[in-house]
Amino acid sequence: MKLKTIFNIESIGTHIPVKLSDLGFGEIAVVDDFDLPEQVAEQLMNLGLIPGLEVALAHSGPGNTPRIYRVDGTEFALRRGVAEHILLRQPEAAEVRL
Repeated sequence: MKLKTIFNIESIGTHIPVKLSDLGFGEIAVVDDFDLPEQVAEQLMNLGLIPGLEVALAHSGPGNTPRIYRVDGTEFALRRGVAEHILLRQPEAAEVRL
């Protein structure tokens, strides 16, 4: 599903997409796209997981699943099976917040 046109977000240059499930502790990335059915993607966006926003891994449950992610001050848990279908990109230097 290509949501970039909906949010008017264009990727600058080429990048290798990273899956949300591969995000490590202390890493920050930007939500880029969803490889999910539209209905599921809309539910995730209602939670605040919107393309263009930074996401970080906050905590992990027993067995490393579910994992708790932080986006714009909100934390939510996702199973690995869902997180594998959320694509990320590395933030541009101007996007990184200290």
